[in-house]
Amino acid sequence: MREINALVGPGGRVLLVADNRGYYLDADYMQGDPPEQGVLDYASASGPEELRRRLGEWGITHVAVSREDDWYATTLRRLAPRTYALIEATVARYGTEVARVGASGLYALNEGSLSR
Repeated sequence: MREINALVGPGGRVLLVADNRGYYLDADYMQGDPPEQGVLDYASASGPEELRRRLGEWGITHVAVSREDDWYATTLRRLAPRTYALIEATVARYGTEVARVGASGLYALNEGSLSR
């Protein structure tokens, strides 16, 4: 989490995916896992473009994706495989990886994609 704190500046907001340790962040964050929140409606998103637009509406500037092989992340991915595939497709298309720790990555979202 130190890496995230160092890379997300003032005004940034992180979507945490498959990680529930937001309490370690100095940056503003939003829990992104379906069982942990009810704000982002992934099921109605038609694809990465729609999800990127919605993330912009919520002020999300970065997405932190945990791909660790631990109980928490593995269970969440099994519960909502379409959601996690959509998140991965969105960061692949609209994100720039700014940090990697093990299998996990922090992605800065491209602001230009908001108008697409």
